[in-house]
Amino acid sequence: MPLTLRQALHLTLTLVLGLAALAARAELGGTQASLALDQANLGASLRLSKEPSYQLAVLTLPNGVRVREYLSASGQIFAIGWDGPQLPDLELLLGNHHPSYLDAMGQRSRGVRVQRPDLVIESGGMMRAYVGRAYLPTLLPAGVRPQDIQ
Repeated sequence: MPLTLRQALHLTLTLVLGLAALAARAELGGTQASLALDQANLGASLRLSKEPSYQLAVLTLPNGVRVREYLSASGQIFAIGWDGPQLPDLELLLGNHHPSYLDAMGQRSRGVRVQRPDLVIESGGMMRAYVGRAYLPTLLPAGVRPQDIQ
């Protein structure tokens, strides 16, 4: 049965909005424009602070997990840190870097470490006390050291 014009428009609008939501995720290497969407999707509170070389966005999830997203002056997310009683949604946060995390996870029995020129991921902890960070070394602003990312 063919669609009416109204149904076709509704379907098209739904698809476009769905694709826009997927593209606008605050993931490693993503942009600041997606922070509000992540805040809403995760049900998190958001606190922003300005540091000398970057802006820090802290999302606090209802389950107690804190996610810190480090943004360059241009609004690009160059690093992410997390801590809490459970792991955050790393597929969402790492975006297209998530397969590297999964590969490293399969090679170790405890903790995860990816150390490449273009990507660093460190994740570990124990039940109810998880910590980790991920950053793109080539995007670190001047004056920001890897140890500044928590």
